[in-house]
Amino acid sequence: MVVDNHPQPYFSSLQILRGIAALSVVILHVLHEVKMTAIKTQMDVLPWMETQLPFWVGVHIFFVLSGFLMVYTSRKLFEVKGAWRIFLKKRFQRIVPLYWFYTTAMVAVTLVLPSALDKTSLDMGHLIQSYLFIPHERPSGGVKPILALGWTLNYEMFFYVVFACLLFLSRARLTILISLLFAGFALSYMYIPPEFVIVKFWSNPIILEFVAGMVIANLYIKGMRLPFFAMLIGLALCALIFVYMPFEIMGVPYVPSFLIAILSVTSLVLVNNKNVKQIVLPARMLGDCSYTLYLSHPFFIGAVALVSMQLNLPPITHVVLSLCACVMGGYIAYLVIEKPMINYFKRKNG
Repeated sequence: MVVDNHPQPYFSSLQILRGIAALSVVILHVLHEVKMTAIKTQMDVLPWMETQLPFWVGVHIFFVLSGFLMVYTSRKLFEVKGAWRIFLKKRFQRIVPLYWFYTTAMVAVTLVLPSALDKTSLDMGHLIQSYLFIPHERPSGGVKPILALGWTLNYEMFFYVVFACLLFLSRARLTILISLLFAGFALSYMYIPPEFVIVKFWSNPIILEFVAGMVIANLYIKGMRLPFFAMLIGLALCALIFVYMPFEIMGVPYVPSFLIAILSVTSLVLVNNKNVKQIVLPARMLGDCSYTLYLSHPFFIGAVALVSMQLNLPPITHVVLSLCACVMGGYIAYLVIEKPMINYFKRKNG
């Protein structure tokens, strides 16, 4: 999940993309929860609950956006002495406190309502590694932290650390070196034994999406622009890929998501900005709260699921209530929790 603390007027168009990315992840998890609730309450699992549409594309969009924004917003830090401290400080302030807040909330819920989350225990090692963004096998299985969707932030933090360590280089050299480094990791992925959890996790080819974002940023900074119709074609292709392309091509998974993420960011960034209109307020609001929406939605989904099971709500009602709770609750949480955090660090940093 990526958050930009250096907003640019031109990139207001990316706010809607952030919002859509976060919402797609919410839809994915809502549909899964509704399906599980229907099975528990012995209701029919309806066809639309088995959708194969790649709603997980939101995660891939976040990674490409992250690669783009880190290069673009750090363009004055390259080859600057001590730049790595400035970069990591800003990333820490923007990402970590809110993640720790929701991780702590998940720990509390796990202790109070373990059955509601299908969790029965908390391991101290699991707890510490979750807070420190260290990939690890959790007690219940899977390489995920306590706040399960935080696995994406484990990739983000890895990228941030590598990026920060190489800020002494020029922008072009940093981009080339990270590209070669991540390509090497990705090529070795299939040969790394599963027991080497950390290395295996950080070598997943998904890290190449950061590289794609970095390349897009370099093209933008160098002045490359596309005509307005290129954006329309790119977004139309994204829609077609989303609906029609199979999940896996030649044994490679997530191909549609890779393509949609790269195409959507490229289409919205490199298009001639004179023809890009400001996005409408609701879309901007959704983009503003996208980080909180991403981190908080499991809590709202779980709360609605408990109510749905008690009242035996029809699946469609369950879906609508869940989506409304996630979006409205996420925006309120943004105003009450995330925004005050942002303002606090702004005041602290002068």
